[in-house]
Amino acid sequence: MSRTKREAIDGKASTTSKDAIQASDGSDRRRFLVGTAAVAAGMATVVTSSYPSPAIASGVRRWNMVSTFPKGSPGLERSGSRIARTIETLSEGKIVIENYGAGELVPAFETFDAVRENQAQLGNSMPYFWTGRDRRAGFFSSVPNGLTADEQMAWLYHGEGQALWDELYAEYGLKGFMAGTFGSQQVGWFKNPINSVDDLSGIRMRIPGLAGDVMERLGVNTVQLPLGEVISAMQSGTIDAAEFLGGWADLAFGFPRVAQYLYGPGWHEPGASAELMINLGEWEDLSDHLKACVEHAARSETAYHTGLFVHEDAIALQNIVDEHDVNVQPFPDDVLAAMFEAAEEVTREIGDQDDLARRIFSEWDKLRQSRVRFGRVQANGYLDWRSRTLGRG
Repeated sequence: MSRTKREAIDGKASTTSKDAIQASDGSDRRRFLVGTAAVAAGMATVVTSSYPSPAIASGVRRWNMVSTFPKGSPGLERSGSRIARTIETLSEGKIVIENYGAGELVPAFETFDAVRENQAQLGNSMPYFWTGRDRRAGFFSSVPNGLTADEQMAWLYHGEGQALWDELYAEYGLKGFMAGTFGSQQVGWFKNPINSVDDLSGIRMRIPGLAGDVMERLGVNTVQLPLGEVISAMQSGTIDAAEFLGGWADLAFGFPRVAQYLYGPGWHEPGASAELMINLGEWEDLSDHLKACVEHAARSETAYHTGLFVHEDAIALQNIVDEHDVNVQPFPDDVLAAMFEAAEEVTREIGDQDDLARRIFSEWDKLRQSRVRFGRVQANGYLDWRSRTLGRG
């Protein structure tokens, strides 16, 4: 099917009011789920005309961290805040970090350039946001038909993933570390039911990364929007559907108020990972000890963040089903088959675009294929039987 033209919507970042999200990531979870249904309603763009400069005084580095996530958003921008605190603690105050949410220092989608140009030294983001600049970046976050969260960690930590990521990001003067995964999730929220592939034709959907390329091949008109602008776009009718992050964030931002159909499974992001992005010059200027502090902070956040989303998403999805009139269901089989076929086409095309892309895809696919081969007698087989025997719909 021919690809439709991808529509561009101005990506100026929006930032949440500092009071908009009060719940913490742990014990305040229930207050958060109840009290933040309108989190996106108060978004306002804030962009400064100058940037604080990094400084080193008395052996203390003062860094700025920018984010693609709205200030205070649980599990998102708060992840960056935790990383900053961990780096400060491990470095015994030798690195002090000022944390900024989307739009506070730079617009959300300018995070990449802000860190590359050393306007900020750190970025809290997701590599797939940068596939419009370099499609290969998706492999270090999530690509369609890709790796699950645990497989992504295996590839980056124990395969060739980190070395290949370093090679790619060095082209842009950056260094990246995995800083959490979002586990499994749904494809997205739809205002109208999807009963066939034809129902996708012509709808306008917010869906980032390479998954947007897949949906375009199925007739969808895709748009890029920062997280803070998605709800208002759904309310206004600018878009008809939206991919987001999973039950916890979806509920917090208020999706049950604007759409009644939540479809999965998430072939587009089976284990999407966040990143801690570092200006390469600043990274190379660190001592081995301070480098270890930064790397350990990212690894620590990966473990915490991954478990957090698995826990909170399960609770939130139950809330979405029990407390809201939302249909949470899989796409029809023929729709999923078309999505999987188009997804594999896109992923393989990107993996063959140049020498580095071929090396990335080859190493990445080795792990994927080995997991597919033995999946029925490992995790997949267990999960299938668990669903059959314990599932209640």
